[in-house]
Amino acid sequence: MQFLIVDIPDIYFDKAMHTHKPDFLPQARRCNPANPLFLILTMKKFIHRLICPDKGELLLFVLLFFNSMVFSQTPVASYPFNGNANDASGNGNNGILSGESANPVLTADRFGNPNSAYQFGGYYNKNWIRVPNSSSLKLNNQLSISLWFNQCSFAGMDGYGGFSTNGYHILISKAGDGISANPGFDTGIQTDTKNLLQLYFGNTNGYGPPRNFDAATKINCFDTCEWIHFVVVVNNDKLQMYFNGRKTLDQTINPADFTNANTQDLFIGRMNGGGRIWYPFNGKIDDVNIYSIALTQAQVTTLMGSYRSPLAVNNTITLDSLITNLACGSDNGSISIYPNSNNAPYQFSIDGGVTYQSSGIFPGLGVGKYNVKIKTFCNQKDTVVNIETSISITKSLTLCQGQSYLGHAATGKYVDNLKTAKGCDSIITTNLTVNPRPVANFTVLPDVVSIIKPEVSFTDKSTGSPPLTWQWSLGNGDSSDLRNFNYTYTDTGKFKVTLLVKNQYGCADSISTHVTVQSGYSIFIPNVFTPNGDGINDTFGPVTKGVSSLEMSISDRSGRIVHKIDQVNGRWDGLMPSGSAAPQGVYFYLLRALGYDELEYIRQGNVNLYRDQVNLVPNPVKSSAVLNFIGRLTGEKTISVYTAAGMLIRTFNTTEDIVYLDLTSLNPGLYFLKASDSSQRIDVKFIKE
Repeated sequence: MQFLIVDIPDIYFDKAMHTHKPDFLPQARRCNPANPLFLILTMKKFIHRLICPDKGELLLFVLLFFNSMVFSQTPVASYPFNGNANDASGNGNNGILSGESANPVLTADRFGNPNSAYQFGGYYNKNWIRVPNSSSLKLNNQLSISLWFNQCSFAGMDGYGGFSTNGYHILISKAGDGISANPGFDTGIQTDTKNLLQLYFGNTNGYGPPRNFDAATKINCFDTCEWIHFVVVVNNDKLQMYFNGRKTLDQTINPADFTNANTQDLFIGRMNGGGRIWYPFNGKIDDVNIYSIALTQAQVTTLMGSYRSPLAVNNTITLDSLITNLACGSDNGSISIYPNSNNAPYQFSIDGGVTYQSSGIFPGLGVGKYNVKIKTFCNQKDTVVNIETSISITKSLTLCQGQSYLGHAATGKYVDNLKTAKGCDSIITTNLTVNPRPVANFTVLPDVVSIIKPEVSFTDKSTGSPPLTWQWSLGNGDSSDLRNFNYTYTDTGKFKVTLLVKNQYGCADSISTHVTVQSGYSIFIPNVFTPNGDGINDTFGPVTKGVSSLEMSISDRSGRIVHKIDQVNGRWDGLMPSGSAAPQGVYFYLLRALGYDELEYIRQGNVNLYRDQVNLVPNPVKSSAVLNFIGRLTGEKTISVYTAAGMLIRTFNTTEDIVYLDLTSLNPGLYFLKASDSSQRIDVKFIKE
């Protein structure tokens, strides 16, 4: 007997073998069947490969029958996504990449193969794959959909088209929204507020409710970013759903009716919506297969294969502890089982699964062997427990320096012969490992500061084998994980600062000290300002530190209040209450301020308001300037130059209306020029660069 075989290049392998499939099939030839043959079952195209070991040839053998492990009918559409969205079933139902702003992009599949799955953008980057309708995609009353998906975020679109942190995500649809576009069928996922994964499928032929049927199953055995295998099976009036090979729904429904679905295009990653994109998928999709038959449990198991996500920690039952108390010759032994909390609630059995109870505690047991079973929705765990009159326990235990177990505080092997409370012998062999503990230490400089300058510097001085981690608690609710840093306190008080240091073994040490932030204040009130709109010294007000609130009233010579400041950073712009400019002259102020130390501070004094009434150009001045009185001063004039502090620098007389000033000798800074004739005085401020 001979078999028809074809050569396949070595670089092309099925994804089930963690590599890629061929894009072509070379010429067929024959292999001697007398040679040993190595059989590999591939899942997606339901074919077998054969290797002729003596020739090193990779061969493809098409099986006509292989019990229930292969399908008697191939998919009507199959999308392995090996570099494209083409249909591998042979029916030509090739997918078209589409999107609002960008198409789905190729990404790694669950085996890590690059360009072997598609990433969909979700609510803020809506994209999808459209498959034009065809005769092979028209269904009767049976339908099976098998696919893999991966989601790291479940945020998406709500039922009104808005954004939701627990949105709906369409995996496959051949339907509109039932309002503005024809309905049909759709399947997708959503997480609820308790982060349970909800898988759903619906079918309708009318606009709006009621739907022909819909159903959902909720799953708590999944992790974010986990690859999940999802299968939905419709068999006339039966609906089944499978999660990672496990049947999670088996429900009687109204008979399936795909009349409208058979008129629709097929979409991967969205629902059609008459001009609107509904429920765009956010994540990865791979290995989509659509059948016009109802798959069996065995076929679903075959499609699932042996793949197990490394993130599927929730599918594993681990025991935090299993405690056995000795019987000591009477029926007073017990078994106490404490599994991890990942998959609660649990069911427990000690008779090999004949009977179960919700409690993991079994009292009143005699000497003997007990077949313990723990089951939950996700998985099952078996173990055997013996109850004896004496027991030997061997355990491995890891401690940190400074801790002890049964009086032992150093690394080594210890054997202890103990008695239980009921007088039973208990021999405990302990393999003890004691890891070093770091020593926490740090400095803070200064440890007493003022609220006016409340910055302190924290420097780690801890010792211990690296790597170390640091966790600082600063006493006011703030924290840091830096080793060294500066920090500015915003309130007064005495703050307890604690440093917790951990090493690579999880051993920790901590140390605390206090930082005191004292109250303090300063109040500076200038004695002159010039509100002429040049952006220099145009406003007046107090400059404070350590002040929580203040009130300042400003009055003219007659005692009339012209302005009030009631904010710490308040200013007077030189305007009267009417909005007109306040005249040049002397004004008087009274300040009452409350410090962070809850003391009141009072200041009073006067301030000079100057307004320029002549031209001095340029201003600022580099070396010389021109002073033009514009006819405002006449006759003989006296010109004086003062520093900002009021010290006289220079004075002279002139009868000129335009005066040239040599200011080269002045140091850089702010100056005041005072010019007067027999009847008035004019003040001008300028800056020397």
